[in-house]
Amino acid sequence: MPVGACVESKTKRMIARYEFNSTVNLITEQQWIGYFMQANLPSLVDYAAVDDAMKTLKMKTTWPEPESRMMNLQADLEGILDKFNLTDQAFEHEQRRLVRYLSNALEPPSF
Repeated sequence: MPVGACVESKTKRMIARYEFNSTVNLITEQQWIGYFMQANLPSLVDYAAVDDAMKTLKMKTTWPEPESRMMNLQADLEGILDKFNLTDQAFEHEQRRLVRYLSNALEPPSF
């Protein structure tokens, strides 16, 4: 089903007029997809809120093998990043921050 078909006609006209500076019939399917995919890109990243959320990130030592512990920790990290819609951006631009989050989450504290 085309993306344009999923949008109310009045909304399509407003988006076409104000965002694309065009008429509805001149907007391609790819333009519609690109427009709505922009919602996945964060405009301003508030890393203070992310830093606070990452303080809850801890390695669960109930798993017997180290691989399971790390996979669980990585899944929890990605879950928190998903809440802020930052997973892709963080892995592309914030590798040092991610390593810091992971190292702070290591258990027991003797690490």
